[in-house]
Amino acid sequence: MVARDIAAKVLVRVLDDWRLPEQPMALIYHRDRYRPKRLEAFIAFARATFGSQNDPVKGTAL
Repeated sequence: MVARDIAAKVLVRVLDDWRLPEQPMALIYHRDRYRPKRLEAFIAFARATFGSQNDPVKGTAL
């Protein structure tokens, strides 16, 4: 999300060898209910931005 600013040297890494541990993410919503377009858009955004290690449709982590 900040790759452009890092490439432009607007942001610089100060602890280049340090990383936070990865944490699973889950989106929780009623599968049987109507899903508004804004929810569909957020789900698409989350999948595109954070990737998908598992299949969220099957109820596993995003």
